[in-house]
Amino acid sequence: MKNMTVGSPTKLILMFSLPLLIGNIFQQLYNISDILIVGRLIGVNALAAVGSTAPLYFVFLLISFGFTGGLTVITAQKFGAKDYDLMRKSMTHCVIASTFLSFLIMFFLLVFLRPFLKIMNVPDIILEDSYNFMAVLTGGMVMIVFFNLLSGFIRAVGDSKTPLYFLIFSTILNVFFNFILIYYCK
Repeated sequence: MKNMTVGSPTKLILMFSLPLLIGNIFQQLYNISDILIVGRLIGVNALAAVGSTAPLYFVFLLISFGFTGGLTVITAQKFGAKDYDLMRKSMTHCVIASTFLSFLIMFFLLVFLRPFLKIMNVPDIILEDSYNFMAVLTGGMVMIVFFNLLSGFIRAVGDSKTPLYFLIFSTILNVFFNFILIYYCK
């Protein structure tokens, strides 16, 4: 935990923002590794299926980022005010709201995924692969929302480095498991 109200504001903001910037780079590496591994090991149609789902996936990913980031603002304010009781209540409400959001997104995508892919003019030759890939991502939506929420909680108490370490670790795991599951497990 770091008190962000003591010290040079410029230095505090820069030191807090640098891990966020590096995290954005690792988030892109996460996506690039998916594209490279799928494209090289499975083929062009699989790569097209992954690419065709990207806009839809990013819409819901950005909803998750915005929602959890907005929720944790209250937690950060209560931490800054040293009102730890209200901070805990805020965290509880964040967990409840995020649980609701993640299941709402999952339900929405599972019900409307095929129509969305049709509206997006995904070619029939890759439609089933696109659907299957997005269905797997949808199944992990709860974990994605809660990863973002936990990262937001940690940032709310002034630590932007720990979420970066988790993101780097998850990116490495993603590359490893992509390769193992696609290459060896087919």
